[in-house]
Amino acid sequence: MPKIIPHAPLEKTTGFCNRIAHTDSAHFYYGIKKPIKKSINTVLVTIGLKKPKAILISSATEQFSYEGNFVNEDGEIVALADFKGKTLFVNVWATWCPYCGEELPDINMLHEKFRDKDELVFLTISVDKKFEKTLQYMQDKSYSFPVVHAVDGLNVSLGSSTLPITLIISPSGQIVFFQKGKYYFGTEGFENLLLRASN
Repeated sequence: MPKIIPHAPLEKTTGFCNRIAHTDSAHFYYGIKKPIKKSINTVLVTIGLKKPKAILISSATEQFSYEGNFVNEDGEIVALADFKGKTLFVNVWATWCPYCGEELPDINMLHEKFRDKDELVFLTISVDKKFEKTLQYMQDKSYSFPVVHAVDGLNVSLGSSTLPITLIISPSGQIVFFQKGKYYFGTEGFENLLLRASN
């Protein structure tokens, strides 16, 4: 059975995001930094000189785990298993993570554009310690995409050493796109990737 990885309180530190995650036997310190190479690649994608790529993970782990539950803004349980058979866009983020905040406008734009496609579901997962902070942030930014709270942690498909993390899961449960760190989603290439995954 896939292991659920509970998350500890998350902290904000100058210059980069820190994440402390617990496993059964150890504590791990995670940091997000902004390499120059990634910044250059991001600019090239933005101005159209480079096309975004679908990053496929190894065949041993490319099947998505639907194990796990979250809580939505109404306090209702949201089960990952409910999204089987749909194309699922997943983004894991936190309000204190600056790189998360930089890509959320593109995610909101995509959600607005494709919200009427029943076969394509957007799910963002907040790892903030307090969900009220997430909801206030969403309201302040006028974001409309769905957000849930990782009150019980993240499963092995979603657990990551960095934030943000983004996945596209096909209706058959395969991870067809996997991105650690900030990404520009507001491109024609990425929109086409979403459409191909949902057809």
